[in-house]
Amino acid sequence: MCDDISNWTSIILSPLPTCSDYKDCTSCLSQTVKLNCSWCEIASLCSTGADGNYRVWLQMACARLAVKEACPSSTILIQTSSSQASALSTFQPVIMVTSQPPTAVSIVPISETQFSVIWIGSICTFLVLVVVCLQVQRRKRLKTRLAREKEKTAMLTQWIKRITIETQASTQDDGLMMPSVRIEKHKTEIRTDRSDMPLPEYELPLDKSWEFPRHCLTLGQTLGEGFFGKVVRAEAKGIVEPDTVTIVAVKMIKEDNSDADMIDLVSEMEVMKLIGRHVNIINLLGVCTQDGPLHVIVEYAPHNNLRDFLRKHRPSPEYTNERRKSSDDLVDLVLTDQHFLSFAHQVATGMDYLHSKKCIHRDLAARNVLVGEQFVIKIADFGLARDVHTQDYYRKRSDGKVPIKWLAPECLFDNLYTYQSDVWSYGVLLWEIMSLGEAPYPCVSNVETFIQLGHRMSKPDNCSEQVYEIMRQCWHCESASRPQFSELIVRLDILLKQKY
Repeated sequence: MCDDISNWTSIILSPLPTCSDYKDCTSCLSQTVKLNCSWCEIASLCSTGADGNYRVWLQMACARLAVKEACPSSTILIQTSSSQASALSTFQPVIMVTSQPPTAVSIVPISETQFSVIWIGSICTFLVLVVVCLQVQRRKRLKTRLAREKEKTAMLTQWIKRITIETQASTQDDGLMMPSVRIEKHKTEIRTDRSDMPLPEYELPLDKSWEFPRHCLTLGQTLGEGFFGKVVRAEAKGIVEPDTVTIVAVKMIKEDNSDADMIDLVSEMEVMKLIGRHVNIINLLGVCTQDGPLHVIVEYAPHNNLRDFLRKHRPSPEYTNERRKSSDDLVDLVLTDQHFLSFAHQVATGMDYLHSKKCIHRDLAARNVLVGEQFVIKIADFGLARDVHTQDYYRKRSDGKVPIKWLAPECLFDNLYTYQSDVWSYGVLLWEIMSLGEAPYPCVSNVETFIQLGHRMSKPDNCSEQVYEIMRQCWHCESASRPQFSELIVRLDILLKQKY
């Protein structure tokens, strides 16, 4: 036990033995006392009663005797003074126990002033902590309130144009299925803190079966523009096959558009959804209707429209064979009667499919027919008749502009569009093909009067009588006397076989 105690730095003995019966030991307070005496010697010196301060000193002495008895080899010293002794009653004594004589330990009492300072400091520290906690809570409440106010101010109420689409049967006897598109204004709340999201002008319904991710569509150069819209070349990743980039064409309205332009584009989009796919029409691939402007994604035709294609491949006067002298096979291609008949046959096939789907084109012309890969002909714009490229094709009316040079008499004079009015327009398109893209009714100033008087365009140069006869039948003044597209396909197929 003594070996263990000798390694301690200090021992606090509490409670200490009481010495209330000892006498005055004043002589002991003014000197260094070596506690090597026995308990009875201390008791004989202090046989009289002692006051509180002396009693404390005696308690210390008794404690030292206890330690000494337990560890006789230890040396225990204490340095005291009269001033220290007066305050001994306020302290617990600390006993130094060492195997060698240690440095004397001074018992330093705390005065009332020091005690007051400590007490006041503790109170001040507590108050500071309270203030800090209150400040932290205040900051948290302020931060929460600011966040709520920011979120509230980030919501802006504005008028937005909501587009509703209903598919219903036409009031005409032909039973066409045409979409009914309406635009209604209503208030909505939008977030203004999303700078990356443009504020939408229109709100369109979501069609998950046709919606294409906007971030997978990369717009490129503009392919063409009309009065009301434009077509842009683009790349669409995964629209045909997963992880495969496909070149597509994207239709959109211009920035200075009107509601009528938007209705036309939405109508074309809905018509293309209803019609389905066919090799001789421009097929719908997808749409982007959410979080931005309307994008109608369709097949891309690399050789542009049929009118420009025909004009581009007109033979030069000096050619002597079926190819011009050029390194580009497509550029120096000279079109033959087989090409012309093939183009006419494909257009008739596409129109026959559209009519089978109860769709009237209303604007069939070479400019609205596109040339794809391997000279595959694709009919376009069968739902957006107002998207035009040259102003002289149309005449302004109360219900919009109409392509007077391609319209049948019932369309011009009665504003009536039927399947057979498309057949009239096909006859004009056939004339365009055989004339290599010439403008119809050359040198005719008043087309309506010309048609009303029963006049028709003359046969183009290098056009066979059989093909011109087909044109004349398509231009019959009585719509019921005009051939059906199914009949035209058979007749053109016969001519193609004769040419080959």
